[in-house]
Amino acid sequence: MKERFETTLKAVAKEELTENDTDAIEMIERFVDAETMDQIRQLQLGKLDLVNQLKEWRKKFWEDEEAKDHESGLEDRPGAKTLYLKDGAYQIFTNGGETITLSKGEVMSASEWGFWWKFDDTVPREDQTEIMSKQVRNLIAAEYDRQLIEYGSVDTLSDNYKRETYQAIKEKNLNLETMPSGILAEKMITSLLIKQMHDDPSLSFRIKSVDVYEDVEHKIDFILELKDYTRGVKVGEPHSFGIQFTLNPGATAKKEQQIERVKRNSIHETEVDDIMLITIPLSDVKEKYELWASAKKSKRDPRGPDNLWSEETKKTIIEGLLKRIEDSHHPYA
Repeated sequence: MKERFETTLKAVAKEELTENDTDAIEMIERFVDAETMDQIRQLQLGKLDLVNQLKEWRKKFWEDEEAKDHESGLEDRPGAKTLYLKDGAYQIFTNGGETITLSKGEVMSASEWGFWWKFDDTVPREDQTEIMSKQVRNLIAAEYDRQLIEYGSVDTLSDNYKRETYQAIKEKNLNLETMPSGILAEKMITSLLIKQMHDDPSLSFRIKSVDVYEDVEHKIDFILELKDYTRGVKVGEPHSFGIQFTLNPGATAKKEQQIERVKRNSIHETEVDDIMLITIPLSDVKEKYELWASAKKSKRDPRGPDNLWSEETKKTIIEGLLKRIEDSHHPYA
């Protein structure tokens, strides 16, 4: 399905097509309706516009007259909050006049919760570029997922179960307010790991997001990559892990069977060496989210609902991940 989808993107983006691509597109168009193709095309145009806006925004750092005339609206988005740097720490001021001090990880994870940063001149150019690029990448990734969902929900060349899964995702329209506890927990854990990745240099892994295809087809919620996997790693030992989370211990056996099936049949299609299930029975996900979201949108804490977890809970999550990776990495130690 992914290969057919990428071929479709070439067509809607009017990229140069090979003869094989043209034949493939002619076949795809017999099975995908014109309305869906148009929706995918419109989303593609939105992605290209974001890329162009980012290029335009970078002109603000040019040391010539053209820098004064850049027309990017990236720092003028509705609700954008101004980020300052004072004494080596990031700060924002809430509408109520409160000052919140943020770590680098907390700044980088805020876009997971709908926050958008603009910058005071106290923030160095390198930091501005890194943060803005991350924000734009998140928007583009969200639009790419929407394209995948549109395509997957009507792709009659795929099997019924996969198509119905994409249809269900499309119908749920998963915004924060309607997100099921399991997906919300995954988002909170991802937010926590992004913070740890940026704020704890001793952490042994990096986190990478995946698209909805990897979730549906390969049961991967996100990827963890070992930072220094070449050190002391024997031939054949894994260094990148697809992670799937569940809150429900009762679902562990079924999910483990699904993962084993993927590992047997299609792990070679992914960029990971292994896939593992992490079961963490968190009972307060909705409670923490609703407490965080109960503030007016303009006064919400950019650190997100995962910031309301106790230090003990955060430690349990991080240590649980590290232990599973260690066990997988050295299963007979």
